[in-house]
Amino acid sequence: MAVSIEDFLKGPLATDGPGAERAARLLRRRRGTIHEAEEAGTTARKSKSYELASPEPLFDYQADVVASLTKARSDGVRSAMVSIPTGGGKTRTALWYIRKAIQDQTCRRAVWLAPSAELVAQAERTAQDLWRTFSPSPRTTLVLNDLEPPVARSDQLTPLLAIATVQLAAKRVDALRALQPDLVVYDEAHQAAARTSRDIVRALGDIEGCMLVGLSATPGRTLTDENELLSGLFGGNLIVPRVLGHDAIATLVGRGVLAHVETRQIPLPRQWDALRVRSTNAPSLSLDELALEPHRFWAIADTIEEIARKRRCLVFGSSIAHCEVIAAVANARNIRAESLSHNTPADKRELVLKLFLAGGIQVLTNKSLLMAGFDDPGLGDAVLATPIRSSIQWEQIVGRVSRGPSVGGKRSARVWELDDHSKLHDRVMAAQRFVGDTW
Repeated sequence: MAVSIEDFLKGPLATDGPGAERAARLLRRRRGTIHEAEEAGTTARKSKSYELASPEPLFDYQADVVASLTKARSDGVRSAMVSIPTGGGKTRTALWYIRKAIQDQTCRRAVWLAPSAELVAQAERTAQDLWRTFSPSPRTTLVLNDLEPPVARSDQLTPLLAIATVQLAAKRVDALRALQPDLVVYDEAHQAAARTSRDIVRALGDIEGCMLVGLSATPGRTLTDENELLSGLFGGNLIVPRVLGHDAIATLVGRGVLAHVETRQIPLPRQWDALRVRSTNAPSLSLDELALEPHRFWAIADTIEEIARKRRCLVFGSSIAHCEVIAAVANARNIRAESLSHNTPADKRELVLKLFLAGGIQVLTNKSLLMAGFDDPGLGDAVLATPIRSSIQWEQIVGRVSRGPSVGGKRSARVWELDDHSKLHDRVMAAQRFVGDTW
């Protein structure tokens, strides 16, 4: 049963004194909607200028990965995992590799699999950019969300690139096998240890000459046995940009490809400071209970309001209901906000993301939909409205605000938190934390 903002404000989020008065005021105010955001139009981004670090299609570290993939395939390697830190251009690098393989006539059919419709759209945009901007471009048929192109098209000599969701491939494994791809790229491949994904990998193993390439900024899992399984799916072959050295993230920050990301603690009254999660010995409260603890909730709501009066922010909550309540409170404070989840219809998800990117929505809340792969170079603030207990998810969230000036982003960005994630997970190290044990 749907729970209204009134239920939350009168119930778990109600506090004595000022908190209760604040809740009462919010209940008297009308919540904004996506339709109001559309009617009001979008706020144009401020003009800015920045210097691109390279006029070439790829940075040197991306070209290094393409060279490693080319050699691996020529040596007969059937599967490998590519890891570049979040914000380092994994999508662009892998699609350029596909483009090069098609141009070299070593690939006639390529498949790109992504775990969400948003990442499918991102791959499509990047492919269009690479094929249109740099010449000579190999003539290629692009197929979206389909693994069974028309017979007339499949009989043509024109190379084919199919971009689809992992979910579609899992439902149509036979169609994937019948397509007989030469190359398959699995985006966000740390998710490949799931049972349905393993079925896809096994099917590809039956296709002679097909190479599977995984992409992930965090090529590992939380559980050791899952790490071993993941490594096995990709032949134990990890490809990283060697030219970046031992600390790839620090190198990319120095080059301006990644932003310097600060963590800022959201203040709590002294008497409620014990509600912070400081280490893996977290309180016995569930994530939902922590999220809806009144003093934590209102501290986060106040911080979101303060940020949103100046800049857009992306918020991560503990549940869909929690995210919806945060968005409702922001709207009640005359801040345009929306909440997205996997349950949001595709057309509304697309509209909301467009409005957020254009500045027509100031606050966008989600549980995990935008945790990996969401690309918004202009975004400089992420708010954690719940403890993030997975180190992999923590790194992915930091990556959402890590685009640097060399790729159209910012020199510095902020992750706002109530809890000390540096003690929970250590600093962000990307692939470095998995080298030696998993790979």
